[in-house]
Parts: sequence; C-alpha cells; structure tokens
Amino acid sequence: MPGSSYCQSVELTSNPQSDGRAVIAFGGDVMVPANVGKVGTSDFLSGLADTFSHADAAFVNLEGPIGGDPADIKKCKTEDCHILGQSPWIAQSLARIGVKVVSVANNHAGDMRKSGIASTDAALAKAGIRAAGRINGQIAVLEAGGMRIAFLGFAR
Repeated sequence: MPGSSYCQSVELTSNPQSDGRAVIAFGGDVMVPANVGKVGTSDFLSGLADTFSHADAAFVNLEGPIGGDPADIKKCKTEDCHILGQSPWIAQSLARIGVKVVSVANNHAGDMRKSGIASTDAALAKAGIRAAGRINGQIAVLEAGGMRIAFLGFAR
C-alpha cells in the first residue's frame, strides 16, 4: 500500500543504561562476492569487527541480493550493466561483527528480482539483522540508551 510502512524493533544489550546516548557505527556499501566461501566472507569483513562490535548498533548498505533463483536474474539493457550477488554467508558474518541493520535500498536490490528479495530477507531475518528501505517503506527501529532509533534507506 503506497505511503504505508512497518517497523522492526530489537532491544540491544551493549548499552544497558537509559542515559540518552548510543554509539552507532555507519558503513557504506558492503559487497562480498558469492564465490569467496564461508571463511573468505568472515575474513573479508574482519576489518570492520573492532569498530562495529563496540557500537550499540551498526548500519551498512547491503549492495546486492543474498541468493535467489538464477532464472529470475534481471536482463541487462546496456553494456555497463552489472549483476551483483552476495556470499550466502554474508548475513551471519555481518551479525557476528555487530551489524544490526542494513539498507536494502539500492540499485542492485532487485538484481535477482522477487526470489532474490525473498532470499535476502530470509537470510537477514535468520541472522537477526533488520532491513530498511524496501519499496513498501520499511523502517528498522532499534532501542539503545533508552532511545528508539529509526533507520531509513532510500534509493532512486
């Protein structure tokens, strides 16, 4: 429904005080190719672990779908078109380093169409990661430091 949204909430435990303060770490585009393997995915993201694990919440842009049916792959209309696919282990690896929310609002979110969106949402939910920025106005809300913090994702 246009103009509607829904929220996902989670209570964080890293800042149990209700002091009105929270540490939020923001990252940019995260893309771990599907062919790097489970260990490679963890290694690829390990440089973010120290910063993200000390934050009450970490937020990154998930630049592309996690899985999906190869028959659903979008068709390119130009030579400079790129189809991205994430490592199937990226959601668990992001959760392990402290990522609580990802934006899925970007130009590669639909690279595997509906099956990619569904498999991405399932992988994120299984890892306990909230998503913000689907076309339906999805907002992710976390609680930290006695505050409710909303995360939004936008793309054109």
